Amino acid sequence: MKRSFWWYTLLAAIVIFCDQLSKFWALRGAVNSVNVTTFLDFELTFNRGVSWGLLSFSSPLAHGLVSVAIFAALSLLAVYTLVEWLNHRTVIAPVMLFAGGLSNWIDRLMRPGVVDFIKLHAGGFVWPTFNIADMCVVLGLIIIIAGFSRDK
Repeated sequence: MKRSFWWYTLLAAIVIFCDQLSKFWALRGAVNSVNVTTFLDFELTFNRGVSWGLLSFSSPLAHGLVSVAIFAALSLLAVYTLVEWLNHRTVIAPVMLFAGGLSNWIDRLMRPGVVDFIKLHAGGFVWPTFNIADMCVVLGLIIIIAGFSRDK
């Protein structure tokens, strides 16, 4: 079933809105370093790199180059998503991936880096700090990978 273009646009808008709203909340002082449960903390950080702080540089030029590369990847993902939609395929996963990536890219333009504030830990294991957009990116990737493995 081919869903409406506007349905997917609404999904993307909801992801971006929820992510940006949560970051606004974190930046307004609701989050600095707060222990929520034995495995969850809110700890405000700015990620100037990509996933888990990889390719993180303090140089504005390097930050700009990484941002341009991310924009190029998002552009390719948008074209892929449109082609899949035009071919009557479900594009929930690519839309989630795109919306999460776009929301984080917006941070790169408006803030010192991507706002991350959710920190999970158990025992000695600590997961890198993340945000709602990151969760959508990971979920979208998992769905895409599961779909590819099921097709074979």
